[in-house]
Amino acid sequence: MATRANIAIQNEDGTFDCIYTHWDGADHLPILKLHYNSEESARQLVELGSISVLGDILSPEPSFIHMFNGYNHEDRIEGIHDSAGRQLGVTLAYHRDRGDELEIQRELRSRKACAQQEYLYVYYLKSGWRRFKVYT
Repeated sequence: MATRANIAIQNEDGTFDCIYTHWDGADHLPILKLHYNSEESARQLVELGSISVLGDILSPEPSFIHMFNGYNHEDRIEGIHDSAGRQLGVTLAYHRDRGDELEIQRELRSRKACAQQEYLYVYYLKSGWRRFKVYT
């Protein structure tokens, strides 16, 4: 079962840009703090648009296949790909990896406007990541 969340970053003017994430939303804080713990990396994550899976790695290695789902099993490399053809540990983005329309909610006036799922993760420019439980 999916635990949905939103990931947001605070902008200089106090507004927030926000994306949706589908899987494992209750457990994102350790990954965000370890792998996306700067304004630059947090913004790069949000600029991907909505994601299915948050991974330790933002972008796939370009020399290897990385697909949302469905690929030629002969192209799968043990230790590089999971059973669906995704590169292990790489964030899975709907726009980049599946060709969906780019979805980013921009310039929302408050963090509460981003809180549309069970959890909300916000990168604040002065203090870094915070997690909020929105729904029980």
